[in-house]
Amino acid sequence: MNYDVVLSMEAVEDVLRITMASGSKSEAVKASRQVQEVLRSYPAAAR
Repeated sequence: MNYDVVLSMEAVEDVLRITMASGSKSEAVKASRQVQEVLRSYPAAAR
């Protein structure tokens, strides 16, 4: 079962701030996608 992941505005701002400050923007985006995928597929494991 997959779940929808809805980020708060604060979380979106944090992701954008981290991405912009990162030396590797593609790695920051990749990490964000990985976190969202875990939350979508295995929310109980993401504690």
